[in-house]
Amino acid sequence: MTSPPNVAVFTCAIGNHDWIHRPQIIPTGIDFVRFSDRKPWNLRGWQHRDLPQVPGSHSARVVSRFPKLRPQEALAPGYDIGVWIDSSIEVLGDIQPIVKVFDASGTDLALFAHPSGRSVTEEIDFAMAVGQKIPPEFHAAAEQQRQRYKAAGIADRKIVEATIIFYRLHSATARKAGQVWWDEITTYTERDQVSQPFAMRDADLKIHLWDWHFDDPNPYFRRQPHRPQGLGKRLRVGAYSLGDSRLDFRLIRMARKFAGAIRGFGRIFASRS
Repeated sequence: MTSPPNVAVFTCAIGNHDWIHRPQIIPTGIDFVRFSDRKPWNLRGWQHRDLPQVPGSHSARVVSRFPKLRPQEALAPGYDIGVWIDSSIEVLGDIQPIVKVFDASGTDLALFAHPSGRSVTEEIDFAMAVGQKIPPEFHAAAEQQRQRYKAAGIADRKIVEATIIFYRLHSATARKAGQVWWDEITTYTERDQVSQPFAMRDADLKIHLWDWHFDDPNPYFRRQPHRPQGLGKRLRVGAYSLGDSRLDFRLIRMARKFAGAIRGFGRIFASRS
């Protein structure tokens, strides 16, 4: 009888871009590892790891991609399977059933299809259209990337989600893909979703594509909004998005409901007077 794989769910957060989402369930045999440039006081359920030291001069945003793209080097030895989640993802339940499905598939990676259906070149156009404060060098790098992927014959390939990725950490092919992926984002644009199809085009790379999406109702994951700037908006958003998992936000939600009820009674009495 084979022993179950050692599994790490891992993420990375820099600055105050996202809240820390406490896993609702932490199954036996699964570690939750959070890479960050700071150790917060309310980590709750996560093991803190400092951002890895990487060669070259890169922004903190790029460095935060290193664990995601090269988990074999970022995570401590001893793990068999790594489940990357962006810091905006909350783990709702026991993920062991889908880890077992991935392990039984014998594939190197498990990914979710992107619901937009955009191609690589359409994703480049999308990034340039919706991005805020995009520097001119982004446009130049994106066009170089577009031409590079056209020459490689993948410009029309559909993108996949880079938000949640299942890795078989002992796979040499997955490791090679991650190294190519890292080279792409450090050479061209930082948009890892654009370069993912190029990095994963290796014919020997076996990919399991889930037949469901994590934004649909499911017992495993839920995408949460990013942490907004400004205390007032942060409290309002947090009270509605995290109210079921954080006591402070539950109290804020209750206070808002109570204040609304008081205002409602005030309007009733004013109308009768």
